Amino acid sequence: MYKQDPTVLTNDTRFRFKTFAFDVEAQVEECDLDAENGVLRLAWHGWNEAKGDEFLDVYHAWLIQKLDHKPYSHLDARITNRYTS
Repeated sequence: MYKQDPTVLTNDTRFRFKTFAFDVEAQVEECDLDAENGVLRLAWHGWNEAKGDEFLDVYHAWLIQKLDHKPYSHLDARITNRYTS
């Protein structure tokens, strides 16, 4: 993550990573927590500046739900604290 402090995911968080030899620039598009129902929608858009077969433009979205019989992970607690404090 860059251009932000602290390093907690929020809407518009920018980050870079490399996967399958692709350099990807990405931005969080959705980070919406429904703390009452224990549901988080997290989505990001990733792209690169390559041409031809190396071109990449993707959108990934997840719907993450807290199950009653499973405790929140460390990441879940950080996201929950950010939206409930």
